[in-house]
Amino acid sequence: MFKMLFFLLISISAYAQDVLDQDLIRGTVFKSFDLGGGALVGTPYINEEFLPAKINDGKVLYFMRYDAYTNQMEAQQEDGIYLAPMSYNVTINFTTTDKTYQVFDYFVDGEFTTEFFVVLTKGRHKLLVLEDVKFFEGVKTRSTLKEDTPPTLKRVTDKFFVSQADHNAVELPRKKNDFLSLFKEDAEKIEAYMKKEKLGNKSKEDLIKIFEFYNSF
Repeated sequence: MFKMLFFLLISISAYAQDVLDQDLIRGTVFKSFDLGGGALVGTPYINEEFLPAKINDGKVLYFMRYDAYTNQMEAQQEDGIYLAPMSYNVTINFTTTDKTYQVFDYFVDGEFTTEFFVVLTKGRHKLLVLEDVKFFEGVKTRSTLKEDTPPTLKRVTDKFFVSQADHNAVELPRKKNDFLSLFKEDAEKIEAYMKKEKLGNKSKEDLIKIFEFYNSF
């Protein structure tokens, strides 16, 4: 089958600002997809549009967007696209959506990986969301009655994590008993609160209430 590879390249150079504003890096990002001769459908971005954002609550207002396929935070500058560093010291807040991203490590497929997470709750026990976009290859059909499936970038279901120490994140268990075990000696308090407020451990709204309660003591 004829195959064509599609590449998107952001050029290389270096750019540094005052440390208080955080460095932006003009780096290289390759996105390669096996298009199989078809046109790519979808986007790697959570929001295609660049939105106003601040880094570490600094005075400089950037216009940024998150590429959830390559896990890169892009900033639009007059001379090109720059990247926010993958650093634990970086906090990116989108001012119009009040959405905050920070960097955490988590264990997957036998090794640690580092990514940007959305922070849903503040405090010692942070509730996090991992946003992800996956690439799905196109499928050519042999039937004249069916259309080909184009190669697609598609946002997949968000995953919830918790960070209770340093910059390490742990995915929240789906089973209720395993979920409650995360709270250790406070498990009974959390279970009683969930029962009283009729909360589950799967929806974002319920999880935010649970972790805000947990951070209150």
